[in-house]
Amino acid sequence: MILLSNVNVFGQYRVFSKQKRGFLQVFLITLSFVLISQFTSAQGASCAEAEGFCTGSTYTFPAGVNTGDAESGNNYGCLGSQPNPAWYYLEIDQGGNLDIEMSNSANVDIDFILYGPFNDLNDAMGNCGNMGSAGSGAGWNGIVDCSYSDSENEEANISNAQPGDVYVLLITNYSNQSTNIVFSNSPSSTATTDCSVVEPCEITNLSVTVGACDPSTGEFDLSGTFDVADPPETGSLLAEDCNGNQVVIANAPFSPGNHNFTIPDITADGQSCSVRVYFSDDGDCELSVNYTNAAPCDPLCSIVDFTSNINLPNCATNWLVDGQIEFDNPPALGDLIIEDCDGNQEIIDSYPFQSGQIPYSFTGPPAAVTDRSCSFRLFFSGEPNCEFTVPVTLLGGLIEYANISYNDPVYCQSGSVNPVPSLTGTPGGTYSSGAGLIINTTTGEIDLTMSQPGVYTVTYQTPDPNCFATATTQVTIGTIPTVNAGADITICNGESVVLTGSGADTYTWDNAVSDGVPFYPANSGTYTVTGTTTEGCSATDDMDITIVQMPTPGFVANVMYGCIPLEVSFTDTTQGSYQTCFWDFGNGSSSSVCGSATTTYDAPGCFDVSLTLTTPEGCSGTTRTSSYICVESDPVADFSSFPTEITTSDPFITLTNQSSGATSYEWDFGDGSPLSGEFSPSHTYSGYPESYTITLTAYTDAGCVDSVSQLIVVGTDLIFYVPNSFTPDQDEHNPIFQPVFTSGFDPYNYKMLIFNRWGEILFESNNAEVGWDGTYGGNIVQDGTYLWKITYKIDGVDKHQEVMGHVILIR
Repeated sequence: MILLSNVNVFGQYRVFSKQKRGFLQVFLITLSFVLISQFTSAQGASCAEAEGFCTGSTYTFPAGVNTGDAESGNNYGCLGSQPNPAWYYLEIDQGGNLDIEMSNSANVDIDFILYGPFNDLNDAMGNCGNMGSAGSGAGWNGIVDCSYSDSENEEANISNAQPGDVYVLLITNYSNQSTNIVFSNSPSSTATTDCSVVEPCEITNLSVTVGACDPSTGEFDLSGTFDVADPPETGSLLAEDCNGNQVVIANAPFSPGNHNFTIPDITADGQSCSVRVYFSDDGDCELSVNYTNAAPCDPLCSIVDFTSNINLPNCATNWLVDGQIEFDNPPALGDLIIEDCDGNQEIIDSYPFQSGQIPYSFTGPPAAVTDRSCSFRLFFSGEPNCEFTVPVTLLGGLIEYANISYNDPVYCQSGSVNPVPSLTGTPGGTYSSGAGLIINTTTGEIDLTMSQPGVYTVTYQTPDPNCFATATTQVTIGTIPTVNAGADITICNGESVVLTGSGADTYTWDNAVSDGVPFYPANSGTYTVTGTTTEGCSATDDMDITIVQMPTPGFVANVMYGCIPLEVSFTDTTQGSYQTCFWDFGNGSSSSVCGSATTTYDAPGCFDVSLTLTTPEGCSGTTRTSSYICVESDPVADFSSFPTEITTSDPFITLTNQSSGATSYEWDFGDGSPLSGEFSPSHTYSGYPESYTITLTAYTDAGCVDSVSQLIVVGTDLIFYVPNSFTPDQDEHNPIFQPVFTSGFDPYNYKMLIFNRWGEILFESNNAEVGWDGTYGGNIVQDGTYLWKITYKIDGVDKHQEVMGHVILIR
């Protein structure tokens, strides 16, 4: 089939003279044109085999080579010869003019003749052998165009083509050389062709899988998959390998899409090969792929004969199996092994293995009292899958058989129920054991009370005196332990205790107690321990724990706050009974007196007091009260006054409190005025000379007291005058140096001294009325400055004053 470009059809043909031609190249065209991509197709060797093509795009196809001359009966018009024919057809889709340009890859001479129009393809194919009978330019089955030139390029023209018309084209290859002819649509074409006529059958995506060699046959299977598009409407779809092995995949009608196939039983030789998938009625629709046959494989090992004779010799306990074995293709290693249903194995032969029939003998499973299904398996260790299994039934009851067991491996003396064994096998035999185990010989029952502790072997023998069977089992008789939970314990509440059992190997206590681990009992009660030996025998014992509640002391004091020394009496208020008492007063002293106790606190501070009471069982309880007794020191009262002496003219005094350790104060000024609570008060006395006693009383919060007093005298004001010069010149003006006192001094306690500059006393007087006249030794001293010192006593006060100064003597 061919895809062509649009072609113009003309009702004429061209004839060119050619020398040395013995045949004519012809093409048959049925027009059906659509623009598609360029591709290569086959050609029809006869008119009836014409391939469809269209002018959708450039289309390439092989020219005929060595295909002989075109068939006779057709009118070949201008073609002087018709060598190597290739027939095609096309169908008009859209009407108009169609020009088909033809060239070839080898640039050799090609010729053509174009027939038509026809009503449809059947009409065209029905005129094969009668093509062009209407002659050139006829309206139906005529010669539309023809060329016999020696050119390598040709052009076929159709004028006024109508939709649905069919045309047939014959192309001849005059040179008989291999070449590909290319069709294309001329740009001048206005008609189009129906390309649906040129969809070729196509097989794609062929892939194959080479199966493994089957050792049993030396053959393999080849499987494959592929896709089919536009299959033919008749025939069969087949797959065939290079050796002619063939399978029919499907018969018409065919389904497009994916198909699978398998060619079985191909000889595995490892050679290169190929497989072809094709349609029987479309030789051009095929696809091949190369592959390599599976490699040869060794034949399988097989056991071809395994005879088994099974018998039980007299008094034998196991079945005897013998017979013959025959096999093919044994492995090149390992052993030939027979195995029974109990897993017992025996090697029959080893590599290199014997050939032919091999005898064997095998001691099988033990005989049983009842029938038993079993099997004997023969296999090669070097190739375990090469095996043969023979199932058999082993008859029971041919020998005596026994098996005994007790429910428990250990029983304790004095058990509540004597154990009886379980027997499997022949009944009616006898039981026996060593000395110390008391056993019933008929039933096997053990007397636990009468048996001695120890490990014993119990033997059972079946009743047949000749072919008897025996069975044994081991049983242990354990000793009941003497368990001791320990002595009863009395503890104080809150104390821990350790319980430890003895007399066994392991111990378990009730009340969630662990042996040998300290714990704190919540209440008094009984505790039980179970002691167990390593043999599993156990016994119990119990003990009592008594919890004594510790006393909670209480006490009161008659006084809790006071001044030193403070005597305090304490009274025990504890409820309940106790044996001893101990007081700790916190002041370094203590007492063991129960009931009431007294102590004296001689130092200031707050003191912790505790009382400890102990019960007859030694359980003690202590109550401690922090800072229960607080004692204060007496304060120290002290003050100073300013001024220290006051006078009637200035009777105001300021008092400064210098007390310590006090929190409140009381002042008594001694003149009957109200008391004062100020810290440092001031006070004004009346203007009369008199002495007063000021008293300060200091207090603490605890009522501790101290006081101090001072005498204050209100004296008369001292008024005197001392001149700074005098003139002892014998006149009446200021001839005497004499101080003038008006008040405030005691005239009986007076003294005046006059000194010169060298400290020599020039004058002395004890009378304030007698002054210095400026003489010394009866003579007037020289002019100058002289020192004076006056000593006197203040009136009303036991206090002397001394004043000094200088005076100038002028004559």
